[in-house]
Amino acid sequence: MAKILVIGGNSGIGLATVELFKEHQHEVQSVSRSNHFDFTKKERVEEFFKQHTDFNQVVVTATTPLVIGSFRELDIADARNNFEKYWGMVHVVYYASKPKLLPR
Repeated sequence: MAKILVIGGNSGIGLATVELFKEHQHEVQSVSRSNHFDFTKKERVEEFFKQHTDFNQVVVTATTPLVIGSFRELDIADARNNFEKYWGMVHVVYYASKPKLLPR
Protein backbone atom coordinates (compact mmCIF):
# COMPACT_ATOMS: atom_id res chain seq x y z
CA MET A 1 0.00 0.00 0.00
CA ALA A 2 1.02 3.61 -0.54
CA LYS A 3 2.27 6.15 1.97
CA ILE A 4 0.25 9.32 1.40
CA LEU A 5 0.60 12.85 2.74
CA VAL A 6 -2.56 14.98 2.90
CA ILE A 7 -2.00 18.69 3.43
CA GLY A 8 -5.10 20.21 4.96
CA GLY A 9 -6.51 16.89 6.12
CA ASN A 10 -8.02 17.87 9.46
CA SER A 11 -11.49 18.89 8.27
CA GLY A 12 -13.84 18.97 5.31
CA ILE A 13 -12.71 17.44 2.03
CA GLY A 14 -9.22 16.87 3.44
CA LEU A 15 -10.51 14.79 6.34
CA ALA A 16 -12.77 12.80 4.01
CA THR A 17 -9.75 12.18 1.78
CA VAL A 18 -7.71 10.90 4.73
CA GLU A 19 -10.52 8.58 5.80
CA LEU A 20 -10.98 7.23 2.27
CA PHE A 21 -7.28 6.41 1.90
CA LYS A 22 -7.26 4.73 5.32
CA GLU A 23 -10.32 2.64 4.36
CA HIS A 24 -8.22 1.31 1.47
CA GLN A 25 -5.41 0.37 3.85
CA HIS A 26 -3.00 3.15 2.88
CA GLU A 27 -0.65 4.71 5.42
CA VAL A 28 -1.70 8.35 5.71
CA GLN A 29 -0.06 11.35 7.36
CA SER A 30 -2.05 14.55 7.62
CA VAL A 31 -0.58 18.00 8.22
CA SER A 32 -2.20 21.40 8.50
CA ARG A 33 -1.88 24.75 10.19
CA SER A 34 -3.48 23.28 13.31
CA ASN A 35 -0.43 21.04 13.76
CA HIS A 36 1.99 23.83 12.80
CA PHE A 37 2.42 23.10 9.09
CA ASP A 38 1.78 26.25 7.07
CA PHE A 39 2.40 25.27 3.47
CA THR A 40 2.54 28.93 2.43
CA LYS A 41 5.89 29.22 4.23
CA LYS A 42 8.54 28.05 1.75
CA GLU A 43 11.18 27.40 4.41
CA ARG A 44 8.78 25.22 6.42
CA VAL A 45 7.85 23.18 3.34
CA GLU A 46 11.51 22.73 2.35
CA GLU A 47 12.48 21.60 5.85
CA PHE A 48 9.54 19.19 6.09
CA PHE A 49 10.45 17.43 2.84
CA LYS A 50 14.13 17.22 3.79
CA GLN A 51 12.99 15.12 6.76
CA HIS A 52 10.17 13.22 5.01
CA THR A 53 11.13 11.84 1.62
CA ASP A 54 9.21 8.58 1.49
CA PHE A 55 5.70 9.59 0.39
CA ASN A 56 4.27 7.89 -2.68
CA GLN A 57 1.61 10.55 -3.10
CA VAL A 58 0.98 14.08 -1.85
CA VAL A 59 -2.52 15.57 -1.84
CA VAL A 60 -3.17 19.26 -1.13
CA THR A 61 -6.72 20.02 0.02
CA ALA A 62 -5.91 23.24 1.88
CA THR A 63 -7.44 25.99 -0.21
CA THR A 64 -9.72 28.97 0.01
CA PRO A 65 -12.42 30.04 -2.43
CA LEU A 66 -11.09 32.01 -5.37
CA VAL A 67 -11.37 35.77 -5.14
CA ILE A 68 -13.33 36.93 -8.16
CA GLY A 69 -15.16 40.08 -9.10
CA SER A 70 -14.46 43.51 -10.46
CA PHE A 71 -11.35 45.38 -9.38
CA ARG A 72 -13.56 47.96 -7.68
CA GLU A 73 -14.88 45.25 -5.35
CA LEU A 74 -11.69 43.21 -4.98
CA ASP A 75 -10.27 42.76 -1.51
CA ILE A 76 -6.52 42.94 -2.06
CA ALA A 77 -5.73 41.00 1.13
CA ASP A 78 -7.97 38.11 0.02
CA ALA A 79 -6.41 38.12 -3.45
CA ARG A 80 -2.90 38.06 -1.94
CA ASN A 81 -3.89 35.10 0.25
CA ASN A 82 -5.01 33.19 -2.87
CA PHE A 83 -1.63 33.73 -4.47
CA GLU A 84 0.19 32.69 -1.29
CA LYS A 85 -1.72 29.41 -1.35
CA TYR A 86 -0.88 28.99 -5.05
CA TRP A 87 2.83 29.42 -4.33
CA GLY A 88 2.47 27.14 -1.33
CA MET A 89 1.22 24.38 -3.62
CA VAL A 90 4.10 25.04 -6.02
CA HIS A 91 6.58 24.70 -3.15
CA VAL A 92 4.94 21.45 -2.00
CA VAL A 93 5.21 19.91 -5.47
CA TYR A 94 8.79 21.12 -5.92
CA TYR A 95 10.17 19.96 -2.56
CA ALA A 96 8.14 16.74 -2.43
CA SER A 97 9.47 15.66 -5.81
CA LYS A 98 13.00 17.06 -5.55
CA PRO A 99 14.61 13.95 -3.93
CA LYS A 100 13.06 11.79 -6.66
CA LEU A 101 14.14 13.86 -9.66
CA LEU A 102 16.97 12.57 -11.78
CA PRO A 103 20.02 14.83 -12.11
CA ARG A 104 20.43 16.55 -15.46
